[in-house]
Amino acid sequence: MTLSKSYATVLICLLACLGGCNERDARPQISNARIVLPPPGMGMAAGYFELSNPGRSPLRLRSVGSAVFSSVEMHETLSENGLSQMREMKEAEVPPGGSLRFEPGGKHLMLMGGPGSPEAEEAYTMTLDIVDANGNTQRVEAHFKVEHADNTHAH
Repeated sequence: MTLSKSYATVLICLLACLGGCNERDARPQISNARIVLPPPGMGMAAGYFELSNPGRSPLRLRSVGSAVFSSVEMHETLSENGLSQMREMKEAEVPPGGSLRFEPGGKHLMLMGGPGSPEAEEAYTMTLDIVDANGNTQRVEAHFKVEHADNTHAH
């Protein structure tokens, strides 16, 4: 009888988990996060990363923020009629089980009003606001490794 109660308890827990605990436990993952600082006096920095969605519902990246940069905007580079244009994105969707890449020549972060000195930290923390299918927002912090566009000040 003890064995059957244990079996029943395990079965109930498994069924409950299949009904939704995986979705709650499936937190978005951020990888390859880096900021490329321009040479001194050259203006804006760029941010790149990959956001993975291990869940079963789409996620929306609504915004990215930073205490170091006065403004962070999501942009996308598009090619139209042979011309490359950059457009601001209000949000970006991450499909279930998929990922979203911010990389050179595509989606990227424009980071304005950041450190004016080439002597930057090795990494900066950025906060991503991610909205799930139910409209709930979770704030995910990520450490972005700093790289220098001219590589003369690389750490």
